[in-house]
Amino acid sequence: MTDAPEIQLNVTEDRLGQRLDRFLADCCPDLSRNRIKALILEGAVDQAGATITDPSYRVKPGACVTLVMPPPLDLAV
Repeated sequence: MTDAPEIQLNVTEDRLGQRLDRFLADCCPDLSRNRIKALILEGAVDQAGATITDPSYRVKPGACVTLVMPPPLDLAV
C-alpha cells in the first residue's frame, strides 16, 4: 500500500467519450495536460483496479478514475 495521495473522480454523462488526458486536465486544473499525460504514461491512473497508460483512452460515464500523485521531489542539496 502506498502513502501517495489519490484523487478519485467519477465520470459523468456529459464526459462520454472524452479523452482521459482531457478529462483529468478539466478535473485537475492545477496540473498541466503535459504533466497529466506523463502521469498516465507512468501508470499513475487506474479505473476499477486496471492501470490505464493510454492518454487517448475514452472515458465512460459511471466509471471511477483514480489518479495517484507521486510524492514531490526532494530538491535539497
